[in-house]
Amino acid sequence: MKLGIIANVKKTESRSIIEKMQKYCIEKGIILFLQNEYKDLAMDKDRILPITDIIEKADIIVSVGGDGTFLKASHFIKDSGKAILGINAGHLGFLAETRGEDAIKILDDVVAGRYKIEKRMVLEGEFAGESYHCLNDVVIHMGSTLRIVDLQLKLNGVPVAHFRADGIIFSTPTGSTAYSLAAGGPILIPTIDAIVITPIAPHNLGHRPFIVPYQTDIEVELLSSQAIISFDGQLQRNLEMGDRIRIKKAGFSIKIIKGTKSNYFNLLRKKLDWGG
Repeated sequence: MKLGIIANVKKTESRSIIEKMQKYCIEKGIILFLQNEYKDLAMDKDRILPITDIIEKADIIVSVGGDGTFLKASHFIKDSGKAILGINAGHLGFLAETRGEDAIKILDDVVAGRYKIEKRMVLEGEFAGESYHCLNDVVIHMGSTLRIVDLQLKLNGVPVAHFRADGIIFSTPTGSTAYSLAAGGPILIPTIDAIVITPIAPHNLGHRPFIVPYQTDIEVELLSSQAIISFDGQLQRNLEMGDRIRIKKAGFSIKIIKGTKSNYFNLLRKKLDWGG
């Protein structure tokens, strides 16, 4: 087996987790690749590679950090079909679900085949002849300025709404517990194939979050002079007046490795402090 680590080593616990994983892999005869940026942590300097090479050579990608690190890893994985395991180097995450102290236990389970794979929907955003992908959300906003963004939304070619707001979020079910939730959007179970559309602080209080089937043809036209579009907060591009953005379900999904006892509703209860 070959594992590849994509990590946030700014977190002290990440470094500790990586050291434990390296020792474990040496004992088990597992090949472990690390990014060039983390060569000071490497016990085997021959296993230091660029991220693109890690994705190509590894059987499984391990994200060590938080949900942001997991999203970064998913952007590199793209449509490679490689599965990703999230190990959290801090607080409980929706994506990086496994606690750092349980890193070796989950690796034991993975090596023994005791795990399950969840396929998560990915969004594709197209504009200016380019395509971009995201696991969580596409967000159109004004960046650091305090001005509103002016947008025309069409669904299946039909004009649905003229939004004047701080921005708008197009979220996957996975991303429904991220920015969209903070902006008042609903929570979608990850197995549902649908897209959440959530305006951010709209001027018209009648503009509420709503859900559309994944097959919906979504088109947004920018009526403001400029704006920013971001994908999972990892990648940003500038928009100009008249730009049209098409948003749809991508032709591939991201495979997430989960422990056999992992349960989404338990995760919701813990993460959102619902009690029970």
